Amino acid sequence: MTILTAIAAAVLVIAVASWFLAPASWSHILLGLSRKAAGLKAKSVDVDGVHWHYLEGGTGPLVILLHGFGADGTCWLTLARSLHTRFSLIVPDLPGFGKSEPPGQLRFDINSQVQRLTDFLDAIEVSNCIVVGNSMGGYLATALAARESERVTALWLMAPLGVRSVRAGVVLDKIDQGDLSYLQVLTVRQFRDQIIPTMYSSTPRLPGPLIKTLAAEAIARSSFVPRMLHQVRFESAPLEDYA
Repeated sequence: MTILTAIAAAVLVIAVASWFLAPASWSHILLGLSRKAAGLKAKSVDVDGVHWHYLEGGTGPLVILLHGFGADGTCWLTLARSLHTRFSLIVPDLPGFGKSEPPGQLRFDINSQVQRLTDFLDAIEVSNCIVVGNSMGGYLATALAARESERVTALWLMAPLGVRSVRAGVVLDKIDQGDLSYLQVLTVRQFRDQIIPTMYSSTPRLPGPLIKTLAAEAIARSSFVPRMLHQVRFESAPLEDYA
């Protein structure tokens, strides 16, 4: 075995080992590649003492993408790849999620979130935009449009949370019956086998390091989640009131 071959073999062994031993580093690399493919760059801004992490890029009319409860802005990366050549995109991690302000003492009723979002849009000088929202993001987008009708020109809602005139879904029914396993994540296995399948109609094949990183974030947030969701669902006006 030549020296170059030995070095190459050693590098390969280290890379394989790091896939399992350093998931945060690999997750950073994988998300960075996905972000680049979507034409987005990571940015941050502090607004009234609240830290916002967000992605920005693309060309054309401005679209704001709002994620759902328990997710963050990275959930939009696949869609962003299709949109960034025709639209400018701003993809925030809503405070309490992702890399934005941790939950702490923040309130999560929709009016409080709309106020934070309005302050964020003011800070980055957004005067005219289309808003896309999934789940809680759809709830928030509707409330924002009702409050900021001159700023929000159109809505695209994906299974918005907050509709009271229809029955809640299976997962919310289980939570209401006292099953907190969908809220309080304790292990990577629980996140992989229980949480991820509830988020997709067809469970994607996510890389192991990314699953471990997302699970770690969910575990860190788990003690706050029941309070956060209660405020979103039961301390907010129904979506119908904003429509």
